[in-house]
Amino acid sequence: MNVYLSGANGLLGSAFCQNAYKYGHEVFALKQEEYNHTVSLNDLKSRLSNYTDAVFIHCAANTNMDECESFPDICLRDNVLNTTRLAHTCRLLNIPFIFISSTGVYGEHGNTPYNEYDLTMPTNVHHKSKLAGEKEALANNTKALILRTGWLFGGSISANRNFVAKRIQEANNLEGKVMYSDPFQKGNPTYVDDLVAMAFELIKEKAVGIFNAVNSGSATRFEYVKEIMRIYDDTITVLPTEKKFDRKVKVSHNEAAVNDKIQMFTTSPTPHWKVSLFNYINDNRKAWTEI
Repeated sequence: MNVYLSGANGLLGSAFCQNAYKYGHEVFALKQEEYNHTVSLNDLKSRLSNYTDAVFIHCAANTNMDECESFPDICLRDNVLNTTRLAHTCRLLNIPFIFISSTGVYGEHGNTPYNEYDLTMPTNVHHKSKLAGEKEALANNTKALILRTGWLFGGSISANRNFVAKRIQEANNLEGKVMYSDPFQKGNPTYVDDLVAMAFELIKEKAVGIFNAVNSGSATRFEYVKEIMRIYDDTITVLPTEKKFDRKVKVSHNEAAVNDKIQMFTTSPTPHWKVSLFNYINDNRKAWTEI
């Protein structure tokens, strides 16, 4: 199968590029200028007409939450209007459309992990745009598959949004042996390679609709960082902060979810985040000292 991919340079997009061959797929990465709002529909249609056996995986997004809050029109263009055009064009060409969304769309109305049938009440412009993108994808393509995920880790240690690498870099530069982390927000640390596997299994089953796609198990940021340090360097003590981080953007205290629907479509159990985190850190053990 041929995979058209947006956002190939991002944390998740690069994982699709690196792992697609394992599933017998070939990736054709598209640059922004090849599919965004500046491209005519005719040119976009022509660009996506090269292969009959194809899917489109839309990883690209404006993920700068502060910028989205300050410039909501740009966020709308990037995360919603571009999605509408892509989903529409894929429908005309009979191409399934996979949209990467966020568990942040559920908002903060619950304290336990959300399932796919819980209310969506996003608390900020970015997550509102992801929810609107979901609706546009579903409305414009009958073969749309929505994957709600979050707290991604993995990929290159130099990736800008590699949370694990950032915490290890912080540990390497500590003057003492104590770190602090937020005990108030919780979610599902999710390994990008595991998410790729979930996505390709759902695509294989021709699944459509909305699916949570996270590693099993949830954690607070504090528990997450504590586990990173337990694996990387257990001489470092991680303590909870006493107050919530002061952020410009209102972020839900609970972004945790459960993969209720995926279990009905796939044969492989979803790995626990601690198992995948252990493997990721140890597989890159030599590289961590260089950051």
